[in-house]
Amino acid sequence: GTKPSRGSRRSSMTAIDWYDREFILPATDREHEAVRLVQRVLRVEPTGDLDQATMAALRGFQGVMGIFPSGFLDRKTAEVIDRMRWS
Repeated sequence: GTKPSRGSRRSSMTAIDWYDREFILPATDREHEAVRLVQRVLRVEPTGDLDQATMAALRGFQGVMGIFPSGFLDRKTAEVIDRMRWS
C-alpha cells in the first residue's frame, strides 16, 4: 500500500500548516486557531492573539528547547510543539 501524505494523517490543524511563512502573526481565523493551539500546549489563556503572556511563555519554552528565545511563534518552535503533541 501507499503511505498517506503528511497532510492526510491528521484531521486537526497542525503547526506544520504554515503556508510559506516563517512566523505567525495572527491575522486570519486559521492563524488565530494555530496560536490558540500553542497557547493550550503552553498553558496560557487561549485568546488566539500573540499577547505578552503568550510571548513570555514562548520565550521560556524556546529557551528550554534550545531555540532562540524570540517570543514569536516561528516555524522551528511550531515544529517542536507539533512533535510533542503527537509523540
